[in-house]
Formats: sequence, C-alpha cells, structure tokens
Amino acid sequence: MSLNVKNTDTLGLITALATRLKTTKVQAINDAVAMRLQSLDRPACPDVDSLLEAIWADQTPDEKQAVRDRMAELYDEKGLPT
Repeated sequence: MSLNVKNTDTLGLITALATRLKTTKVQAINDAVAMRLQSLDRPACPDVDSLLEAIWADQTPDEKQAVRDRMAELYDEKGLPT
C-alpha cells in the first residue's frame, strides 16, 4: 500500500522531521502517528481540585495538622483574613 503526499507543507514537515530524527520519511510518519495516537489515549489533565485532593490524601497526619495550624493563623474565629 502506498501513500502519496501532495501537500507541499505536509511534505516539508515530514522531511524536516525525518532529517532531525536521522531516519526515513516513512519512519518519521510512523513515529509521529504513533505518538499522536498515544497522546489521544492518555487521560486528560486533572483539574486543580482533583490534584489538591490527591495531594491531601498523600499527607501524613502530622502534615495535615501543620496545614490546619497554618490555616488557623491566616483566618480569625469568624473566618476572615487576619
């Protein structure tokens, strides 16, 4: 089976990639498509809340208490910044 690339911009990109990788154009296309497919299979980046929850879950009880202590220093008894 063959692939005929008629778009000059695409051909230029393929040539540039093959040159940088010191490989053939076919191998450059193969590598690029494989990498793109892998990136599509990866889960999306987690949101900030998910990251913070994961960090909190990994903390030791002492580390969690240190965070609570620091939060207590930042806010008064009414929950307002000090």
